[in-house]
Amino acid sequence: MDTTLETPDITAIAPLMPADQTLYLLLALHCVIGLAATAVAYYKGRNLGLWLFLGLTCGTAALLVALVMKRQPRAA
Repeated sequence: MDTTLETPDITAIAPLMPADQTLYLLLALHCVIGLAATAVAYYKGRNLGLWLFLGLTCGTAALLVALVMKRQPRAA
């Protein structure tokens, strides 16, 4: 009876793993830009939940819009 453990064949799962970490870097940068857009929009008196969604899905576009829009007075 052979009790040696076989090592898994990495070539079977290699196509599922990205060869380059650039995708993860871009995704992280996209999320950071989205969070910056959320912070700017919230500072200008906008809805936090809405801008969190917009920032994380739209990234750079949301940041540009948040920087251009005017400040809204907060409701007391």
